Amino acid sequence: MCNRNLIEEWSWDGSSIDGIKRFAAELGIGLQKFVESFFCDGWPETVPEPYRGVVKGPISRDFTQGENSLAGHQNYTHILAIDLAGAALVMDITGCLYTDGEIQTLVERPAADALAKVDEYRLGGSAYRPEVREA
Repeated sequence: MCNRNLIEEWSWDGSSIDGIKRFAAELGIGLQKFVESFFCDGWPETVPEPYRGVVKGPISRDFTQGENSLAGHQNYTHILAIDLAGAALVMDITGCLYTDGEIQTLVERPAADALAKVDEYRLGGSAYRPEVREA
């Protein structure tokens, strides 16, 4: 069982995403569960204002399901934190349009790539090509 008071008193210094990973590990909590349970908004003060929050991306239609007009997936991204070294902790979300189910994937990527992905999502483009490292 984790100590909620310890979590509430903890403050990330912003120097490295590794600090977030390390604290979650010290508590014995997986990183994704730690973020989802205690820091679902992330550390918005580390993210430039126009890039904060969940950003809706493109819809990927599933044309193999021609009889189902809702078949496809909606993509979202949420930059949770950007550290001083230029790395970003990002929650990528894929939602099924038919079932409303979703898959959340926590990844670490260069901040420039995370910001570019938000820009691409907002512009509706598809030129974004990420460099992703498992968080």
